[in-house]
Amino acid sequence: MDNTLYVNECNDQIERMKHFDFDEWRQRYMRWMNDNKSRVMDFFRKQDRDHDGKVTRQEFIDGILQSSTSHCLPSLPISLL
Repeated sequence: MDNTLYVNECNDQIERMKHFDFDEWRQRYMRWMNDNKSRVMDFFRKQDRDHDGKVTRQEFIDGILQSSTSHCLPSLPISLL
């Protein structure tokens, strides 16, 4: 990816974060999960690497970052995780 394009994409995402709405993000994420024929429970089971029935904060963050379609910043600010 061209460096200028990458920087512009990052700047656009930073600008969108200034007006972040969790409910809107949650709806987009649920649509994305549905479009990919994934279910939330499947996502959490996949992230629960030690199979203890719990997803740690780090497991959740890693899973969101891995499933993100963004090349720069996730759609959810890390400070909200």
